[in-house]
Amino acid sequence: MKSVSICVLIVAFFGAFSNPAAQLSVAHIACVQYSGPSTPCGSDGFNNNPYGTYGFVIAQGYNVPGDGGGGTFANMGRCSSIALPPNGGTIVQDASSSPYCFQRLDPNWGPKEYGAVGKNVTTGAVTDDNVQLQAWLNAAQPHLGDADTYGTSVQLQCGPPDTTIQGPESLDGALFEIMAVPVHGGSTFSASGTEVIDAKGNCRLSGVAINAAGLSNGTSFINTVLADGNHVTIDGFSVLENGNDNLVCDGKYRKRTAVYAAWSSVSDAFQFQGRSSAMRLIG
Repeated sequence: MKSVSICVLIVAFFGAFSNPAAQLSVAHIACVQYSGPSTPCGSDGFNNNPYGTYGFVIAQGYNVPGDGGGGTFANMGRCSSIALPPNGGTIVQDASSSPYCFQRLDPNWGPKEYGAVGKNVTTGAVTDDNVQLQAWLNAAQPHLGDADTYGTSVQLQCGPPDTTIQGPESLDGALFEIMAVPVHGGSTFSASGTEVIDAKGNCRLSGVAINAAGLSNGTSFINTVLADGNHVTIDGFSVLENGNDNLVCDGKYRKRTAVYAAWSSVSDAFQFQGRSSAMRLIG
């Protein structure tokens, strides 16, 4: 199925070019995102250069070469003429005066394709990837997390509706982890955040660790997950930990199932608020 969709996509791209030579021309660049001349990316980046004369652009990484966010992008034509808007991950736009949009071919559907950095394997530091993670979650696509830890200093929304965050298929227990981190230059979570994840209707977490890290928002310790919609599911391969409450179920929603394997909390493991007679906790 994947090869068929790519073939159809490429045929569509070819139709956007009047010059046949441009259809097969390829630009090789270091990074998807330009972030300054002193970086390993040099001057490369869709946000720094026009690439509209190329049929394809191959990037070695997103922020730096080899970081897992690179890939091959195909020219879709002028952004103004296509239905799909750029999202910074699977569809990016170049720096032309009238931008061209490029679609990522054969994506892995992970957050690194949106510029998320994760955990530094040398120092152990966890980058605040809140902007990149929310852009990833907002995209209408599969959400396949890798065995890495990603930080957020603000509350993330598991939405739009019917969003599934799927961790890696691993036999060694490695999970895709989202962990609360302090805002830049501070020691607390964002003052407006009360949970790490606000799970909207039909949000499903599978093989995912959500870690509140025992952080406060300056007023109180934050919770780990708020089940904020009907039919929120957290399966037995997931872990909610280190929150004031690890799971808060808002009682105004009548139908919800939460299933998880393990938790450790500062206060209660879970909390049902309001009208909760239709809620179920299994396992």
